[in-house]
Amino acid sequence: MAKIINNSIDYDGELKIGHNVILGYYSQDIWDMLDPKLTVFETIDNIAVGDIRTKIKSILGAFLFQGDDIDKKVSILSGGEKSRLALVKLLMTPTNLLLLDEPTNHLDILSKDILKDALLQYSGTIILVSHDRDFLQGLSDRCLEFKNHGVKEYLGDIQYFLNKKQEEQNEIISSNKTNQSNQNDSANKINWENKKEKEKQIRKINKEINKCEEEIEKLEGELEKINEKLAKPDEFSEDFKSGKLFIHHDELTSKIASVYKNWENLSAKLEEINEQ
Repeated sequence: MAKIINNSIDYDGELKIGHNVILGYYSQDIWDMLDPKLTVFETIDNIAVGDIRTKIKSILGAFLFQGDDIDKKVSILSGGEKSRLALVKLLMTPTNLLLLDEPTNHLDILSKDILKDALLQYSGTIILVSHDRDFLQGLSDRCLEFKNHGVKEYLGDIQYFLNKKQEEQNEIISSNKTNQSNQNDSANKINWENKKEKEKQIRKINKEINKCEEEIEKLEGELEKINEKLAKPDEFSEDFKSGKLFIHHDELTSKIASVYKNWENLSAKLEEINEQ
């Protein structure tokens, strides 16, 4: 959907962009849009206009580019540094709609906090795609759930969304229990067995959902430890230079996305069973 909004892939249907919308897009391959021959300072100086040019060093400093860092060539920057520079470049470009696709990939904890603060001060609209629940917490005021060929809106942040999903599941379970207690004693054996099987499936799916949430929490904990190491390149220089930290980071991010997708499929399956 993000690529469709950015008009970077072919699609069927119709897309309407509002009047006077100026879009800024952060994609997972945004590194390719940075000129490796330029320095950090030159990359931002080339797009800055007006009085903001006098504040470039301060802005770069806020994103952890300090001292001689601003004179580094883009070609020698680490993955996290390139991500931060790309975000600075995006935020310095005049827009009123930011479309961010997994912007926290390769960012350590401190960099994520800096980005989150910057986005909280952004006056335009942000469409954010991310599996980083800690980063999303308190950042959004609407969540959109795409399921069963439809879109459902939740007017709150990610925690509100998760709480509402849990409430919906609890209501389904409660409703099933109430229906059970009100069953007519004359209900035939086949109906009774079908309902018991349905309850068994619901319990099994809820158990699997809980396992997914526990696994997500565990993986996010491991990801946080990797981010802490990425924030200390001197202390973990060997793993940092070999790229092991970035590889592990990407593997964990991929696993979280996979488990979260499984969580979504299980939730959809639970709704489908209860609608039967």
